[in-house]
Amino acid sequence: MEKFLATLGEDLKFLGPGLLLTIRLTIFTFAIGSVLGLLLAVFRLRKRGLFYHITGFVIDFLRGTPMLVQLLAIYFFVGMYIRTSPLTAAVVGMSINLSAYMSEAYRGVLESIHRGQWEAAKSLGMSRLLTLRRIILPQALIILLPDLTNYLIMTLLSSSLASVVALRELTLLGQSLVARSFRVEIFLIVALLYFAVSYPMSRLASWMEKKWKHIR
Repeated sequence: MEKFLATLGEDLKFLGPGLLLTIRLTIFTFAIGSVLGLLLAVFRLRKRGLFYHITGFVIDFLRGTPMLVQLLAIYFFVGMYIRTSPLTAAVVGMSINLSAYMSEAYRGVLESIHRGQWEAAKSLGMSRLLTLRRIILPQALIILLPDLTNYLIMTLLSSSLASVVALRELTLLGQSLVARSFRVEIFLIVALLYFAVSYPMSRLASWMEKKWKHIR
């Protein structure tokens, strides 16, 4: 038992930096992806014009191609012209991919808010941007908050793909530890570490969904 606990302690000590990097990657990606997704959604509220069709194609392309391929393309292709670190490539690639999914979620919620609120604000002399910022967007964020938590969990779990660009996050460190020790149970420890972070967020999302169900 003592040997097991000692070995487990060494494993966690080795995997700890990877877990912290995974959490950092998740936070950076989610923050940037949320902002980009909101901007795309706002730009697509006006369902006309060249920009609407261009952004629509970009969103469809990002949603229709694997994130793994997108990460490799950014890391190797962009890296041919601009020196790109694994962390930068992972954050950029994952943020762009996430923004495509979040933009549609944002757009659906923004369009679900009654049109009369836009018209009432306009009659009071408020600009479209001011109406969006003070009236529409706060309501949309409250409605979307449980889903945003789910997107955060998805981002955390998808961060394991960053191992393909040699980012020493949790999955890559787990793989290197298995290769060095030939102990496949390391993958179970890695899975439990992901679960230890994602489970509280999952419970939070469920709680918020039940609490604010009447708002939807």
